[in-house]
Amino acid sequence: MMAVGLLMAIVSCANAQEKENRVIEERVKAIYADVVKAYPEDLFELNDEDRPDIDLDGLYCSEEWNRLVDRVVEIDDAHPDDIGFFDADYWIMGQDWQDLGISDVKAQVTDDSHAVVNLLLHNCGNKTPVILTMVKEQGEWKIDDFAEDDGLSSWKINMEAYIEESQEQTP
Repeated sequence: MMAVGLLMAIVSCANAQEKENRVIEERVKAIYADVVKAYPEDLFELNDEDRPDIDLDGLYCSEEWNRLVDRVVEIDDAHPDDIGFFDADYWIMGQDWQDLGISDVKAQVTDDSHAVVNLLLHNCGNKTPVILTMVKEQGEWKIDDFAEDDGLSSWKINMEAYIEESQEQTP
């Protein structure tokens, strides 16, 4: 009888995790629906009042992510003649965009407040495998890092290194 109870507890836990995976997958799909809205193909042809005003980072990224972005922008603003850190855009994994979308969204909860999401980002006819690190903040799943699936290009790690380098260069 105890084995049946244990088995039911395991199944219940697995079902709850699978349900949370689906919640996160739907959240990421909704986020990227707003990404598509924020990057219309005719963006530069639109009047300022017709351009979408969606604060993607503020709405969908973690507090830590936003602190890092703010610090990087602060460093770049102090050196306006340099190229700066953001020579590409993490939302679209490039500089240009066309035919934006996502597919193959798969989430995996790692604990109560962390998850990893794998997806294919469609942009300019390419499909880029992307890994999102997610954190749960104030009851909502937020993006805490963007990485290409090659495992070599975590935006968060690169921002942290950029900030550290700038601190070492400052007398």
